[in-house]
Amino acid sequence: MGKIKSAWEIALEKTQSIKVDENRIRENQRIDEVKRIAGAFLSDEETDDTGLSRLDGYSDKEVKAGLKVLLLSSLSLSAGTVDEQRLSRLTRLATYVFKDEQSHGLYLKLLDVIKQYPDHRKQLIEQLEESLEPSLRQKEEMMRQKLGRDVHLTIEDDKEAMEIVNKNLDKLDNEYNKIIEGSKKQLESYFD
Repeated sequence: MGKIKSAWEIALEKTQSIKVDENRIRENQRIDEVKRIAGAFLSDEETDDTGLSRLDGYSDKEVKAGLKVLLLSSLSLSAGTVDEQRLSRLTRLATYVFKDEQSHGLYLKLLDVIKQYPDHRKQLIEQLEESLEPSLRQKEEMMRQKLGRDVHLTIEDDKEAMEIVNKNLDKLDNEYNKIIEGSKKQLESYFD
């Protein structure tokens, strides 16, 4: 009759052939350190470049690996105001990765696109409000005649107007996101 093995014994047998790569573990730890340094710099924990200068003690490979996710994930649209200081800090971090003029220039152009987006969005909303105003006043007049009292409509009150605004904002978002995603793919090639 055969011996019944415990789950622990079976697990030990299966893991005996696994080798630990000390160099890989050390490299991953250093990449994590780069991420922490960059994260502290980006989140205002480091108020000047002294903390950032610690990146000079890491290899280009470690810096690129540590900053890749941070730099690329920071490329997203914001409907609100743009944090100029954050963009400035991203620009500084980018100099550690994008060392050639073409890649660095592309990253800076992309940050400019992101910076312009809230203004373009606001302009679009203002233009739509202006163009929809006559139809809203016409609907107000029709409702006044029907109800016998004054009614004030805003774009938010009118379903058709909101559909037009949302459709145009979605179109704007899609155009900007297409630019950002295409540029991100280009920038990813610089990390290889």
